[in-house]
Amino acid sequence: MYWGLAIVSALLFLLERKKIIENIENGLKKDHEDLHNRETNFKKEYPDISTNRFGRNIILPIYKQ
Repeated sequence: MYWGLAIVSALLFLLERKKIIENIENGLKKDHEDLHNRETNFKKEYPDISTNRFGRNIILPIYKQ
């Protein structure tokens, strides 16, 4: 009887662990999509500002012709 309870509780633990891992992965995907959307919106609003590889903003000069 105790073996059955141990097996059932182990299976429930593994299923819950799988759900938690899936929720974390989905959250990371959503965060990545949100960050990408923010970057593209920023580039659309401020096309003269760019970031270098260190994350600092650089204002690009706009030459009028």
